Amino acid sequence: MKSLTAQSETFKSTWLKISYEWAAGNYVTHVARTDWTEQQWAQFLRVETRTVQGRLGADDYVTFHKGFYNTKQARRYDTARNASFRIARMLLIDYVNSEVEKAKAHFESALQKLAYRLAAKGMTASAHISSQHVGVNYEAVIKQDDKVVRAWTIIASGAVQRPHYRYLIK
Repeated sequence: MKSLTAQSETFKSTWLKISYEWAAGNYVTHVARTDWTEQQWAQFLRVETRTVQGRLGADDYVTFHKGFYNTKQARRYDTARNASFRIARMLLIDYVNSEVEKAKAHFESALQKLAYRLAAKGMTASAHISSQHVGVNYEAVIKQDDKVVRAWTIIASGAVQRPHYRYLIK
């Protein structure tokens, strides 16, 4: 495990940088969503809207269609809206730090899983590890006696999910 940790330090720093950038962008997105109208939420959720006549001389306004609050989209709306307000109440630096801590924990957990998978293939701590990383992808070739194991990562992130990766082992 120690050799895996040592070999992956540069990859870890790249990983944490990506997580930091994602968290900062995600924070800005959620803060912007706190000012959204129901019409903007409806566009985001891809649901129909209707125009309602304002009462007592108030302007007409756009809202969700009748029956919206009995749908799965209403739960998604509530969850997304509450998440945006919860994140917006935090300071940017606090949110980013919490996401980077989650990324560190994920990284260490993934290394432990990799060590477990290598042990399942009969590799021990004395195995020779040659590793490299290109951008956000990490690849390692682990050799011990006549056994050769190749491990690499797949990294994904997007508007919905925070950056995450998985080790694949052959």
